Amino acid sequence: MSALSSLRNSGPRASRITAAGPDISIGENSVTSWALLLHEFTTNAVKYGALSSPDGRIDINWALQNDLLSLTWRETGGPALTEEPRVEGFGTILINATLIGQLAGQLSRVWNLEGLTIQLSAPLASLTA
Repeated sequence: MSALSSLRNSGPRASRITAAGPDISIGENSVTSWALLLHEFTTNAVKYGALSSPDGRIDINWALQNDLLSLTWRETGGPALTEEPRVEGFGTILINATLIGQLAGQLSRVWNLEGLTIQLSAPLASLTA
């Protein structure tokens, strides 16, 4: 997924991001939406999560299962998370509108003590269109 290559290949934090999964072609109608999602996740990791700490890491893994893209974004080594954020900002609205509204996907977040884990899925057909 070349949308992730910019995360892995640039900047001082790039060596703390791993990404693994099969190559997937994202269609021209979905590429901007997908890039916005990844940008929002990364921005939050830099401001509040794993990449705000010198030892923080992000591991991104994805797979195709029954015509569904399943992606896990796992942050570790950042600030300890003791509770879910109480305020939803513009980024959450953007994520929901993009993933759920435009890509017909689903999203769940788990705020573990060791870091945030995001699970998302989207029909492959909505990404390749």
